[in-house]
Amino acid sequence: KGCFPGGTFKVSVPIKHDPAEDDEEKDHNNFSRDFQELIDDYARAYDNWCSAQSLVVKNFALLKEKQAKYDALIEHFPKNLLTPVTAEYMKKIVRRARQNRHKRKKTAELKPEEKDEEDSGEESEKEEVEEEEEQSSPKPKKRIVEIPTLGSVFPKMKWKESDFV
Repeated sequence: KGCFPGGTFKVSVPIKHDPAEDDEEKDHNNFSRDFQELIDDYARAYDNWCSAQSLVVKNFALLKEKQAKYDALIEHFPKNLLTPVTAEYMKKIVRRARQNRHKRKKTAELKPEEKDEEDSGEESEKEEVEEEEEQSSPKPKKRIVEIPTLGSVFPKMKWKESDFV
């Protein structure tokens, strides 16, 4: 397409996939959601503390301190993990946790609205009718009526008008 004699064109040639490359990029640390959110809360609290400290201490290096927020935490992780825990890795964990929290919040906000739209008409009418029935009349007495399940000869029963009211 669009190629003429003497012209040039680009060709894409697939190469064999090396699984070792994926292994380097893959995150082998499976931190729980609670841990990730806890690290996110720590990061927010540390940033707030740094901001407050900069107001109190005039020569406080705000940006430098905020950049070093994970340095103390990193020392507590084992050094021989497949995916090493570094400051960049912790920032990535916090970013993912914030994105996931925001996504869950948005989804939770949308779900009740969808339920309200679908069920509001039917459920509200049923609830109103049930409430009116409960309030307007006392509970009727139970009536036992025997109905045969098999057979062709049935006993004659006499009904009164009061049975149907």
